[in-house]
Amino acid sequence: MMWARLAGGYSGESAAKDAVLGDIFSAMAAYPEMVSGTGRLDLAIARLSDGDCIAKAGVDGIYTVGVKSRGLGIAIKVADGALSVLYATAVAVLKQLKVVEQLNELSLSRWNDPVIRNLRGIEVGQLKTRVSLQRS
Repeated sequence: MMWARLAGGYSGESAAKDAVLGDIFSAMAAYPEMVSGTGRLDLAIARLSDGDCIAKAGVDGIYTVGVKSRGLGIAIKVADGALSVLYATAVAVLKQLKVVEQLNELSLSRWNDPVIRNLRGIEVGQLKTRVSLQRS
């Protein structure tokens, strides 16, 4: 719920806190490399959305996304913490919500159902993400 509040700029408490949430979202969107670092999905989502989305990978397999235009917060948890699974799941969720169409699906293809390679670099499989979102 916090990421939905961050994305929507609404704290539910006061106008002053709403303004702070808006400032935090704006700073994360304007300087995504300070949130993510280079070569990560967080950075790609923020840059491709032109300030509409922010994302952050967290500890122990947590991934969060805020979509300002929808006032939407997304939280994903992968039990084993595997980043490749976490990122592929995030892309699958964004595709299902039709956010990724806006973000240029091709630019996120690196994280979408990635190929699995062994230590010698030989392709040994592919991660296939299946996500089915339902309204609650």
